[in-house]
Amino acid sequence: MAKTKKAAMVRPVPARPDDLPLFANRELERKLINTLQLMQNTRAYTVLEYHQTWAFVHFEGELEPRTITFRTR
Repeated sequence: MAKTKKAAMVRPVPARPDDLPLFANRELERKLINTLQLMQNTRAYTVLEYHQTWAFVHFEGELEPRTITFRTR
């Protein structure tokens, strides 16, 4: 009979709420729209996720998504 090695289950460290992505938030959506207007963006885009200070956005015509850090006027 072959011996089997026991494996321990490891619980991942819980993420802080500030580190978790947001997928719908009107305030962050407004911040992104204002930032893109300041950047004079005219391309269509898809938001992949929001965070408190940035958003992960895929612009039409680009191969890879980009991180957009929110700016204020």
